[in-house]
Amino acid sequence: MPSDDIVKKLYSKEDIRLELDLTTHSFNKKINMISTIFKIDMKTFHNFNGQNKNNQYTFNGVSKELIKVLLKEY
Repeated sequence: MPSDDIVKKLYSKEDIRLELDLTTHSFNKKINMISTIFKIDMKTFHNFNGQNKNNQYTFNGVSKELIKVLLKEY
């Protein structure tokens, strides 16, 4: 996949959770922990647009991959 496509495609928290095969509880616990440790402002990724709670956050491919790496480590 060309790098432009990776940056343009958007992923939700649910996409990341499913890709890592985590339960909702463990995913939320880990995402809260890494956002606290690394001072990630999750509001940067907030994109409500009337979607359900699991899809309120959107990440491009680069941020998705970085978050996956952090979640795997913690």
